[in-house]
Amino acid sequence: YCHCVREKSIIPHMIGERRTLVSTDSLGILGTPRLLNELYKFDLAGKIDGLEMIGWAGISGLRLRSLISEAQGYGWKVDGIHGRTGGLHDSFSVRHRLLLLSLNLALTETRPLAKNFADIPYILIHTPVLRSHDNVEALKKYRQGLVFCENHIRITGAGGALEGVIRLRQLGIKAGLMFDLLHYFEADHDSLDFDTKWNNGLLYLEKVILESRDFTGREFPLGIHLSMGRNLSDSFAGRELTVERLKRLAQVINANDRVVYFVIENLDKFPSIIIPFGRFINMQRDWNERNLAKLSVAGLI
Repeated sequence: YCHCVREKSIIPHMIGERRTLVSTDSLGILGTPRLLNELYKFDLAGKIDGLEMIGWAGISGLRLRSLISEAQGYGWKVDGIHGRTGGLHDSFSVRHRLLLLSLNLALTETRPLAKNFADIPYILIHTPVLRSHDNVEALKKYRQGLVFCENHIRITGAGGALEGVIRLRQLGIKAGLMFDLLHYFEADHDSLDFDTKWNNGLLYLEKVILESRDFTGREFPLGIHLSMGRNLSDSFAGRELTVERLKRLAQVINANDRVVYFVIENLDKFPSIIIPFGRFINMQRDWNERNLAKLSVAGLI
């Protein structure tokens, strides 16, 4: 079985056609792109346009380059690379700081990401990464393509991501905003019920994110991260993302052509968070198919 991704002509830093991507977080830490053709072995997978690759670290980006080449060899287009998150000091618990530290050590640093992957339409970093002068200078010196800033959890939030995008664009960097709905919820709305969070998130997306401009008054590219995995430490619960709620999200996104990437994140539970195998591949494939069915009915893909 070979999943051949639909190739579409895009200019990554221009406002225009939206592409639907899946994150390779579904492969776990040790999984390789070979597994993607098992995890997405169903008809609705034809609605997927490409991948957002987790930017696993290696000497001079060699491991990441190998993973990208393997994915391309199986017919997948790699649209983006998810780089480091930073933000250790924004976490409110020691446990979460340790998790973020481990994650950041496992991901490719910003400098080699900016320098060595010009062929990939976008690279993505979380806003706290911009606190490093060296990281900003590396993006300015090496990166010609699109750089997405993603809103981080807790303190920095979506407002900090917007400020980061404007700052990068002032430096001549082609920057856009990747709005992560789950991170928006986690920022400072923990005491609210889910419906209120969802409504607030859609209102913020519609009235703030989709109306945002840079320092010259120009629009910049936007992306959406929707976390739909089974690992509830970094995903919405499946029962929360009802078709009705997803339809309301689709109404907001589809009314505006600024969202150029819609990215489905799908972090799985143990043991698949290490590597999917055996019956766990089948379990995740069924989960993926149900998620894409909901998204299709809702009009998001």
